[in-house]
Amino acid sequence: MILINLELAAMILWVFGEYDFDTFSQWDSVYPDPQISVTHRFWSKNIKPSTPSSNSSSYNKPAMDHY
Repeated sequence: MILINLELAAMILWVFGEYDFDTFSQWDSVYPDPQISVTHRFWSKNIKPSTPSSNSSSYNKPAMDHY
């Protein structure tokens, strides 16, 4: 396993722009309500290439979109 620390601008380009990652981890629970900070990362309508804080994994499941 290789861990790579990136500056914010490089991370945004690498993860959200080029999708060049196997596993990406960041702290998403920074708000008191999960709807604000977590749901948008898994909502299929938020699959937007080159957009920071979007659904970069392209996760798509109708049950998740229900909420």
